[in-house]
Amino acid sequence: MEWVLDITETERLLADNPELATSLQHRNTYLGPLNYIQARLLKMVREEQADDGIENPWRKPLLRTINAIAAGMRNTG
Repeated sequence: MEWVLDITETERLLADNPELATSLQHRNTYLGPLNYIQARLLKMVREEQADDGIENPWRKPLLRTINAIAAGMRNTG
């Protein structure tokens, strides 16, 4: 981060775009907990991998966190 600040000759990230900086700050409030929940759900999906054809109960909530994080980042990739 120090290198980026040196190259851009600014003291903070997004100094030239305070609206975006504020928007990202607000989104991070929600994305942090969602990332934690997603990691936990991923662990649960992996622990409960059934070979008997039964739908994993943690799969849909995991997919919802993926969609929510992508929407929060305003990016699908």
